[in-house]
Amino acid sequence: GMPAFLGRQTPGTIICNDEDGVPLNVFIEPIISDPVLYVFGAGHVASQVVPFASRVGFKVIVIDDRNEFANPRNFPDAENVLNYPYDDVIKRFSIDKSSFIVIATRSHSCDEIVLRQALRTDAGYIGMIGSRRKISAIYENLMREGFMDSDFKRVHSPIGIDIGAETPEEIALSIVSELVKVRAG
Repeated sequence: GMPAFLGRQTPGTIICNDEDGVPLNVFIEPIISDPVLYVFGAGHVASQVVPFASRVGFKVIVIDDRNEFANPRNFPDAENVLNYPYDDVIKRFSIDKSSFIVIATRSHSCDEIVLRQALRTDAGYIGMIGSRRKISAIYENLMREGFMDSDFKRVHSPIGIDIGAETPEEIALSIVSELVKVRAG
């Protein structure tokens, strides 16, 4: 039906009925903008994720609160590299179902600050780097603020498809594979 069709990125014809039940052939051409990937944290993980993600069609925006890390020269494949504090950072962007968020900042507390904001958006993908222990500590803090299990189910954490990744390159490959899988629906 229509929803399945709208998920596709190629033009084509669908059949629908008018008020009198007469079938109509309707040609639909979707206007698709590249999905946007927001990477919070401009460290090792980002330096590997950004080139992979941009090569597979994501428009990548990198955000870091440290001026020396938020350097466009380090991310030639990114659409934009921005230096913003993490508090209230999500408000600066229009995040919707076609937005992907990867949280990989320099610290647990910054990850938590960004996750808290990300969970209040409609982002189609939220992924957060970290060990299970770190992640459950962050979830416990957020539960005290009223977030629920259903919120945390949205978070891909540990992030990435499990391919036994160990090096930063392999970790990036597992993350970008998950982004592509989610994008494909």
